[in-house]
Amino acid sequence: VHHLVEANLVASNMIIAAIATNGCDDWTWVNPDKSWMRRVGYDRADVGLAIKTLQALCRYISALVAAQPDALARTVKLNDSPGANATP
Repeated sequence: VHHLVEANLVASNMIIAAIATNGCDDWTWVNPDKSWMRRVGYDRADVGLAIKTLQALCRYISALVAAQPDALARTVKLNDSPGANATP
């Protein structure tokens, strides 16, 4: 559940970056592996708060997209690793 919420937080930031810059390409810090999950404390965090966050985040991003006529045409490029070529 926590990974799903965080994945949506990251995705929402990508959507915001696409709306704001249309072509942002620096997401190399994102690497939610097992070490990340331990450091963040998924096993100790409240699942109920995670679900409420996800619900609110979905409503918020939907409102941002709805307010921008060309939001669905915007792009973000992703780097698989630091220094890699960005791919759409």
